[in-house]
Amino acid sequence: GITSTAGQLQLNPESGSLLALTQLTSQKLPGFQTQLDDLARSLVEEMNSLHESGFNANGETGISFFDPDGVTAGSISISDEVAASVDAIATGTTSSAGDNEIALAMASLANQSISGLGDRTFSDHYAAFAASVGTEVRAASEDEIAFGALVNNVESWRQSISGVSVDEEMINLIDQQEAYSAAARLVGVADGLIQEILALVR
Repeated sequence: GITSTAGQLQLNPESGSLLALTQLTSQKLPGFQTQLDDLARSLVEEMNSLHESGFNANGETGISFFDPDGVTAGSISISDEVAASVDAIATGTTSSAGDNEIALAMASLANQSISGLGDRTFSDHYAAFAASVGTEVRAASEDEIAFGALVNNVESWRQSISGVSVDEEMINLIDQQEAYSAAARLVGVADGLIQEILALVR
């Protein structure tokens, strides 16, 4: 339902655009966000674990590559040390020139099974997420087309029958069409959010 912050008014829409948008924002989008956050946290944990075990060119170790605090898909960021200087990046298991074992290990993470992702790889987790988003977008688009055709049919019927009012049904159908249009757009936004995470994994 929808609760007003100005008082005790609570709406529980049973149909129309409000219902569709309420379900989208309270059920589907949070699920997508959780998957993205899980991906971001696992990426940070795995990358930091490797990076902190390595040495940079200055012989320093134990430095996080990503900021480990409060990680979400929307807040993921590199650590202050790495942001301040690329010399802080640990590329090897020693500080010897040419040692790039840590860098290679981090690059190979995309195809390794990660316990925090249900023993799936980053690539598999992304593929599953992209598929679920694609399914929702496709379903919303198909429903939008179907409702559009239904609205047109009802309008034609209304014009052909003298003295019969179907205004209320028209309003309901148009509401549904607009709801699924909004759903397609909003779920599409969720799909766009994963591009930044995918770039990091690659």
